[in-house]
Formats: sequence, structure tokens, C-alpha cells
Amino acid sequence: MYGNTHGQPMTEENPYNPCSKKGAVRAEMTKTVFDAHHRGEIRAATVRGSDFWGPWEPINGAMLFKAALQRKTLNMLGDLNQPHTFTYVKDFGRALAIAGTQDSALGQTWHVPSGQPYSQNQLTELISKELGYPLKNRASGKMVLSVLGLFNKAAKEMVEMLYEFNEPFILDATAMEQTFGLQPTPMQQRIRETLQWAKTSLS
Repeated sequence: MYGNTHGQPMTEENPYNPCSKKGAVRAEMTKTVFDAHHRGEIRAATVRGSDFWGPWEPINGAMLFKAALQRKTLNMLGDLNQPHTFTYVKDFGRALAIAGTQDSALGQTWHVPSGQPYSQNQLTELISKELGYPLKNRASGKMVLSVLGLFNKAAKEMVEMLYEFNEPFILDATAMEQTFGLQPTPMQQRIRETLQWAKTSLS
């Protein structure tokens, strides 16, 4: 819902400036929720992360981790050298639990502590290091996704979101870290846990 910030880190204070259908829907949903909160009809807080991955996350779970275990090429998006924030699903769950049980979180938006941004090439190297063998990756751009979108709805929907992967896409979660002491799971631990999940799901 923040739209394209052209590499500037996103904070909870960013104005809504969606440049996609998905972003416009999220902005309208958030406005509806907070309007109801301010009228006293509900008690609400919102929690936002960047692109999800980790155990039980089906898209990157298959594109990255299951593919890595099978020594297949990893399918990635856009510019593989751009820094990108990735939100671990377990960290998102912890952030939801805090926002849902702490009165001080109500009426506000919180970003999930997600750690430093990594490029997709860096992630490929880290997964390779964990597995002990080299992996290859490849990037899909607008043309490839458009063709795939003729047969795959999920691929078609990714076209409008490619801006996230062609420039730095960085989520700032300082507020939640400082207010509630929540810290992101270290990246190597995320990779190890997700690979373990992927092994189980492949067996």
C-alpha cells in the first residue's frame, strides 16, 4: 500500500500511495479497519511484513527451498542484486501475537522485525553454504511472467509487483523492536529451519 518508494526504507509513517491493485485493496481494507476502531466498534492494530518465506510458506518454499534440495535452478524475480527485506513467517506470527495481546499496540500499525535486507544472489549463496553444494538461480522479468501468466494466475499477478524486486525494497521495523523488544530470527537459522521443513514436505 506504500507503493514504490524508490529504495527509501518504509516506515509505519509512510503515506499510502499504492501503485498496484493489491496495494489499493490493502489500503482500503486498512482504512476500513481503523475507521471502525476509532468509532469504538472494534479494537484493532495492523501488522505488516515484507515478502514472506519460511516453513509452511508455499510459494518461496517451492521456488527456493524445495528446488534447492532437488538441486534445481532457483526461480527468482527482477534484479537479483537489489537488497530486499524478507519476513520470516515465525517472526510474523510472534508480531501478530504481540499486537493482539498488548493494549499499547492498539490503534497503530507495526512492521514485523525482519532483519537486514539481502539480495537474492546473497540468499542463493547462503542456501548453498547450508547445503554444502553450489546452486544456480535465474531471474524472471515482466516478459517471462506475462507469458507464464497465460497459464498460471499467481505468475500473472506478480507482474504488477515486480517494482519491489527491481529497486531496493527495505522495511524498517525499528518501532516494534524498540517498543516490544522483538528481534528477527537470524538469517542462517531461518534457512536451516526452512530447509528442514522442505525436507519433511518432500518425503
